[in-house]
Amino acid sequence: MIDSKHSPYLDARREWNERYGSYIAQARQWRLVALLCVLALIVAVGGAFYFAQRSLLIPYVVEVGREGTWGYLNNYCEQGS
Repeated sequence: MIDSKHSPYLDARREWNERYGSYIAQARQWRLVALLCVLALIVAVGGAFYFAQRSLLIPYVVEVGREGTWGYLNNYCEQGS
């Protein structure tokens, strides 16, 4: 019977974990970072669409004379048309 501490299968598994375990952990970390980046992108694009849908512009009508002076300033939204 083979001792469980000195089994060639367990030795091979330990060796494999020593060689490739860090690569697997790094890949898992990069997947997490990529997922967080995608979530941040979704929030940013959603926020951009939200603020793009809000109309915050107020049109004004300004009369300008021939000399370049302005005389009458009116908020176009207050006229009701």
